[in-house]
This record gives sequence, C-alpha cells and structure tokens, in this order.
Amino acid sequence: ETESPRVRITVTKLNQQALLIGNSTDLKYGPVQLFTVGGSGTGAVRYEVDNDVTEQDTTASAVCELVQATAAGQTSWTLRPTSQGHCRVSAIKQDSTNYHLARSESVKFDFRLLPQTVAFTSMVPTSPVKGGLFRPTAVASGGGAVSYSITSGSSCAFSPTDPTNVVFGDPGLCEIRANVSATSTMASASAVLRIQIGKDNQNINFDPIADRRFGQPILWLTATTTARDLTVSYSSADTGVCRVNASGTLTAVSAGICSITASQLGNDVYFTATPVTRIFKILADTPGAPHIVSLSSGNQSITASFTVPGFTGGSQVLRYRLEATQVGSTSPFVNSNCMPLNGINSCTIDGLPNDQEYSVRVAAVNSAGVGPYAQARNIIKTVDSSQAVTDLSAMASVGMLELNWSAPLAVEGAFESYDIYV
Repeated sequence: ETESPRVRITVTKLNQQALLIGNSTDLKYGPVQLFTVGGSGTGAVRYEVDNDVTEQDTTASAVCELVQATAAGQTSWTLRPTSQGHCRVSAIKQDSTNYHLARSESVKFDFRLLPQTVAFTSMVPTSPVKGGLFRPTAVASGGGAVSYSITSGSSCAFSPTDPTNVVFGDPGLCEIRANVSATSTMASASAVLRIQIGKDNQNINFDPIADRRFGQPILWLTATTTARDLTVSYSSADTGVCRVNASGTLTAVSAGICSITASQLGNDVYFTATPVTRIFKILADTPGAPHIVSLSSGNQSITASFTVPGFTGGSQVLRYRLEATQVGSTSPFVNSNCMPLNGINSCTIDGLPNDQEYSVRVAAVNSAGVGPYAQARNIIKTVDSSQAVTDLSAMASVGMLELNWSAPLAVEGAFESYDIYV
C-alpha cells in the first residue's frame, strides 16, 4: 500500500463579532441588570467595573459594584450603584472552540441619588385644643431614621417632660417637620405636617404604590380623606413618566420614577390636609417585534427592511438584532448593531457563504433587553451575481412605494435602465 503524504492543517480561531453592552446609559437610578448584544461562540459573559481615570475622564469614581447570581442554570449580572456619580463597565465574552476572547468598549453609567419620601403615620387630631398632646410619627421610604423639628413661630412646642410629644398652644398653626438624611444611594427628604389649632383637621389615607412594569393595565388610585364629603385630588411630578387625572386614573407614559401627590385643600369647616406623596418605579418592558417588509440578497450578504415596533416598552429602541441562519443549522450569523431610524429601518449581514439558503429574523433591543423576534416568511438564498442589484429595500407610504438598492458591480454593454416589477 502506498501511503499518501501527510498534510498539516492549522485551525485558526476567528475574532468574535463586535461585543456591546446592550443597556441604555440614559439611566438615573440603579440597580441595572446587564446584558450584551453581539459576540460569537458559546463562551460565557462576565463584566468588569473599570475605575481607571483618564485625561479625558478625570471624574471617574468607584461608585458601582457587580452582583453575580445564578438561578436555574442561568447566570445574571447586576450593576448596583453604591454612591452618586458614574462608573464604567466592560463586558468580556470568553473564548470558545472557534472564537477568541472578546471585550466590549467600556460604557459609562451615570447614577443619581434615588429619591425617597417621608410620610407621617400619626393621625392629626380632628379638633386640637390648647394644652392637648400629639406624638408625631413618620417613616421614610428608604428605611432611614426620621428626626423631627417644629417651625419657628408655630403655636406648639415639644413637651419639656417628654420630647417625643408636641404640646398645642393658642389657636393658630402648628407646623411639624420630619426629616431623613441622605445616604450613599438615597437623597435626603422631608415632610411637613400642618395642624390648625381651633379648627377641624383632616388626614389623607394613601397606600404605597408598588413598582409597575410599563404596559400593565391602568391603575386607579384610591386615596381618601377623613373630612366628610371632601374628595382627594392628585398631581404628578413628572408627566413625561406618568399622568393622573382628577378621578385618580394613573397612566404610565414612559419608564422612570413616578411621583404622585394626594392633597385636599379643605373648606370652611376643615383645614387643608397635609399632602401625601408616593414614589415608585415604572420599569421598562422589552419592545414588541418589528415587522419585516422586504428581504434581498447579494454576494455574501442579506439585507432586511423592517418597521419600528408598535410597542417600545416605555424605553427607546437602542438597536436591532438581525439574524440569518443557514437552513439545517442552529448557529446564526448576527448583526447586533443595527442603529434605529424613524419609519423603515434597513440592516445587512455580510460574510455569508454564497449559494446557501437562510431563514431571517429581527428583534428590537431597549434598556430592558431583546424583544421577541419577527420571522421572515420566506427563505432567501445568497448568490454571487455581479450583474444584479444588491441591498434592495422598500419603503411604503400613502399611494407610493420607495425602493433603494446598490448598483450592479458590472453590466454587459451600455447600461440603459432598471426594470421594476411590483
């Protein structure tokens, strides 16, 4: 038998596709569950907080920590601010059988102190009189210790025998302030309780509001007052995040911090009630699926055109993720950095083997993560046809269809015109 010559085959790993941290950096408060887009292979993803100070970024400070958690075999990473300021974070995707290790560019997250509220829990006496005692109590939403003070000139004072009690004086206004100091992550806050001595007073009952996910059903607020026949009114501190009407119907406008205040102005019988404010988060949801309007292929490339999702989850779409998977394979080719545009978006994947059939799908990405995919109905094939147009996209509007494409690399003879069939 004749033995064939030995051939040395060198297997070289490829560089991964660009790895990006997918979260929006337009954040005010933490914590943030991190996620990435891009990368290649099966390597695990981890994160690093980068606290290096550069000449261009002299205010960098170590205000963040990373918290790793594993549940049901899935690992998650949460970025948690430890003080006000900003920090830079990088993502690292480990190497795998076919790909080298990849590191993302560092991303700067800016964090502010989380707002908190102070609410009095002690009920104002309905008919306070001179010499009466009142013990103020209040709680801070951040859990901090509350201190008390009386505004100068008030018709009341702390009891000399028991400083936790307030003694009412002559008819007039008694104003008590509850304060909580700032912490490394929460801002200071205060509340004022006003008691009119010599007149009927009222209390507002307004339960705390739990954090809500954008897209949940409308919430009906049910604050009440102890004053007979009087109703509570509501106001929102930021109508760009949430709105509330006179009947207490709360509508989320976008993800963010929602602050709602319940108040009652009183009448000839009852003094104005101390307003009660409730703060809660409206959390972003993942966006809906885009709608694919056209597909085209060229030499080692596929281009998809698609519309903006009808539901954005309360947060702007940061980018789109386009996948092309060869028929019979489970490993997609990915372009995870398709920048968003208003109206019709177009995205291309290059480097695809020619003369192969592919299924195509696309998803939108916002601060909450990757949304559901829109799957193209048809299979598309890449071809090496230098005489055909490529990167064809279509944009529909009222009464017209706008087409865009890249010209052929070559034509036989003199070019005359394009023929379009709809």
